[in-house]
Amino acid sequence: MNYLGLDLEPEVQSAVGPMVERWGTHPSWTRIVASPAPYLDLERDLARLTGAPDVLAFPTVTLAHLGVLPLLASPADTVVVDRAAHRSMQEAAELAAARGAALRWFDHRDEASLVRALDGVRGRPVVVVDGVYSMTGTVPDLAAIVDLVAPAGGLVYVDDAHGIGVLGRDPGGPEPYGTGGGGVVAHTGLSYDHIVYVGGLSKAFSSLAAFVTCRDPDERARFEQASTAVFSGPVPVASLATALAGLAVNAERGDELRRHLHRLTVRAIEGARERGWVIDNPLAFPVIKLVTGGVERTIAASRVMWEHGILFTPSVFPAAPVDRGGFRISLTAANTDDDVDRLLAALDGVTAALGPPPGRELLSPA
Repeated sequence: MNYLGLDLEPEVQSAVGPMVERWGTHPSWTRIVASPAPYLDLERDLARLTGAPDVLAFPTVTLAHLGVLPLLASPADTVVVDRAAHRSMQEAAELAAARGAALRWFDHRDEASLVRALDGVRGRPVVVVDGVYSMTGTVPDLAAIVDLVAPAGGLVYVDDAHGIGVLGRDPGGPEPYGTGGGGVVAHTGLSYDHIVYVGGLSKAFSSLAAFVTCRDPDERARFEQASTAVFSGPVPVASLATALAGLAVNAERGDELRRHLHRLTVRAIEGARERGWVIDNPLAFPVIKLVTGGVERTIAASRVMWEHGILFTPSVFPAAPVDRGGFRISLTAANTDDDVDRLLAALDGVTAALGPPPGRELLSPA
């Protein structure tokens, strides 16, 4: 998914050649050995985008998690993980636990469960959540979580792989997603005092790269010690080029692209709801989870969608509960009203083939 459609923008397409000509196809070393200037340019632009004091680039979000989260949660601390958090963060938390940190879990979108998990924690709590949940487009109440952990000097560790580039500051009015595309922290108006924020560029910016925010030079120096920063390979030069070009396009006309994307997403969600589909997506985020039911029903529905030319992400057991299979539709700014019409026609085809969609009792809790 490329929410902003930047892989079709001429500036992005033309950015690769000149950078490869200057820097080669691949730096071939870790950043502890050498750090080409495009890395520093990318980090500067990402810090400007997010409003964070500084950021450190990683090749992927997963590598950022595996390196940074075990550094944040020392053997004296407690990691508290949302059960619906992305699997890459769960594994990073388990790695932190293997190195001595305490590990607790809480139920998704359940503040009482989080309060219980925080009760009597050892050391500093590090609460782990997604910024935007990738199957439903929902967001956590970050302000409430920060209020719970701040008195104990705790942190909220946020994976916003999907929110970066879509959500931004001052949402409302003509800018429902907010402006700038700086992500869920900007969207909620919070500071980074108690937040460590991880974002990736593969969703909105069509590039292989990720980053983690740093609150001060000491924290950056600490994150630079992460094993996945010291020992992993670098971001390819072509990806650095497209990331920088995508950020430039975002700065120039990202809000226009987001307004178009929001309008299409609202059309798609409202059309699906009119056809009986139950969708919880309060921000009209451009991922739409459609629950179809059991595995066989989901496979049959998927075949109908394919026959209508719809590209989607299927979700069946074990990736989803056995009775809550379905598919995720991802809209982009490159889509058109005709594309939404085709999607709604495909949903009509699913109903004609299988009957009405399931009710709210099968809606995924994530």
